[in-house]
Amino acid sequence: MMEIRTIKLHIIRQILFIAVLFAFGDICFAAAVERTPNIDKKTVKGMIKKAVPMIEEITGRDFKKKVKFKLVERKIIRETIASSTTPLYKKLMKGENDDAIERQIENIVVSNSQSMLGLYDPTKRKFFVIPENVEYMIKMLGIAEKDFDDFVFLIVTHELVHALDDQYFDLNGKIESLEDVEAVLSFAALREGHAVYVTDKIAERLNLSATAEEMSVKSAAGIIGGENRAQMQLFHNIYVRGAEFVKKIVEKKGVIGISEAFASPPMYTSQIMDPVEYLSPSIITGLNCTMMIENIKPALPIEGMQTQSISLGATTLSALLISQGIGEGDAHAIARDCVSGALFVATRQTLKPKILMVMVLDFKSREIAEKFLGISMKTDKSSEAQFNAKLNSTYKVVKEAAMELKGFDTTRYRHVEKASNGVVTTEVSAEGLVENVYLAAAFVNMQEKIAEEDVSEIISALCQERMKML
Repeated sequence: MMEIRTIKLHIIRQILFIAVLFAFGDICFAAAVERTPNIDKKTVKGMIKKAVPMIEEITGRDFKKKVKFKLVERKIIRETIASSTTPLYKKLMKGENDDAIERQIENIVVSNSQSMLGLYDPTKRKFFVIPENVEYMIKMLGIAEKDFDDFVFLIVTHELVHALDDQYFDLNGKIESLEDVEAVLSFAALREGHAVYVTDKIAERLNLSATAEEMSVKSAAGIIGGENRAQMQLFHNIYVRGAEFVKKIVEKKGVIGISEAFASPPMYTSQIMDPVEYLSPSIITGLNCTMMIENIKPALPIEGMQTQSISLGATTLSALLISQGIGEGDAHAIARDCVSGALFVATRQTLKPKILMVMVLDFKSREIAEKFLGISMKTDKSSEAQFNAKLNSTYKVVKEAAMELKGFDTTRYRHVEKASNGVVTTEVSAEGLVENVYLAAAFVNMQEKIAEEDVSEIISALCQERMKML
């Protein structure tokens, strides 16, 4: 089940929280400049006055009322993000206890509030500017002094587009209606993509420096480094691919197409990665992968465990694949053909955490499903080599073999014992293909003896659920 079976639960949680964060506002990083920056109320007012008529012309919509903005301290942003995002995060992270959610939100909010330059909050319908963060984040991006004012202007413009969209489409109402991660990410891509698209148009019209334009997008998207590849890829998919999606909509339907898109937003990130799927939906309908897992949950050995279930679509899958070291080209080729998916995780925190993971991915074709399975196998071999290269560590494949299960085209069983500094982790997994559907289950330190039957029964039950849905 590739090293996605140990998917690093914090990555899933982080992806989910970032998705929620983007649903409400931008992560706008400040810039490194050659002088002490000065952003005051008068400066922001002048930028708004300059940007508004151009935004109205490009979008074909007039602001219904003047946009309110406020220069605030960082602590106000922390409070704003926490209060606006917590309800949606709790709704999406079903099964997560409140303490864990609060810790996750606190950690990310503290970090991001230090790096935000601007934030439009649809719950308050206000645009906030955080002057103190400019100097604080002086080393995050390298922008020359001559480009600094253009950079700030483009950030302000970006937030004004959000404000305009909110006046017409009630962004907070849309956000509150979202029921799963896929819908949240898809709407975030539409929302952020539109702001990037309009901002780019204005930058071109004013002949602003390419550096300022590029940095404003990277600033808003948080594309500033490679420490967390999954996070960086998620940002890229939302902002850059979101802007490409919006461009295709405008080319096909004109600016009226944007109003139609907000009225009926894309529900799957595969539609963002391939706009044709949104403009001319194919007859392919994905399985309800989340329901498949829900239907077998009563039979899973998860009593007393904390459980989480999230939908997996093109954007999340590509981020996860890239976090596992898969190249962007291969990751995107596979992810964009993922029609639907779901991941279920059950955990019990002990000295050796116990984990049960179940995954279902429904692809457009068997060919793509086979490619995913092939990547899974290659990733296992790569992880084995990397683990054995560590000091005081051994990676023992106790058993790896093909299985024959009814209804499956191919299946694989794997039993691994990983020892590091005397601590042994046992992983038992099974994965297989049923035509174009990938099914997998894995136990990590669940109990002393795990047989092939324990994991094969889970994926067999999923196979039966699939048959019921056809």
